[in-house]
Amino acid sequence: METLVSMKENLTEQSKAYGYTLSIWGVGALLLTSFKNIGAGEILAYIGGGVLGFGLLTYFAFKGILKTVEPSEQRKLVVASMVHILASLGNVLLAYASIVFLKPIMVPTRIFLVLGVHATLVYNLLLLLEHRLSEILLKWEARTVEKLNS
Repeated sequence: METLVSMKENLTEQSKAYGYTLSIWGVGALLLTSFKNIGAGEILAYIGGGVLGFGLLTYFAFKGILKTVEPSEQRKLVVASMVHILASLGNVLLAYASIVFLKPIMVPTRIFLVLGVHATLVYNLLLLLEHRLSEILLKWEARTVEKLNS
């Protein structure tokens, strides 16, 4: 029983980082396999884009970057939202479509920058959508069970 509790804690604590890692790695892998002669410029552009995307999210979420925040307790999660099908897989699929679209019209360094921003920004936006959808499904399930029991 203790092992199961530990597993639940591990999954809950690692959920967001796991999804983000899959997204960042997946988009990066797509970029590396889509272009030849990748150099430091493209790699730095991708990393810079990721940092820029994270900075933009931080700025909008906290209404500035020179603020202090108290870490809040994690809100309740619906277990299905921890799998990150939308946030991770959806993000990488959108990145692939972006690469196909941008490759003929943009130089690789700029594509790496754009996809760095995309990987961070889209993951977080899809994560919000994923959480919201799971909450809607949870409420729908509760209403359905209630109707069946009445």
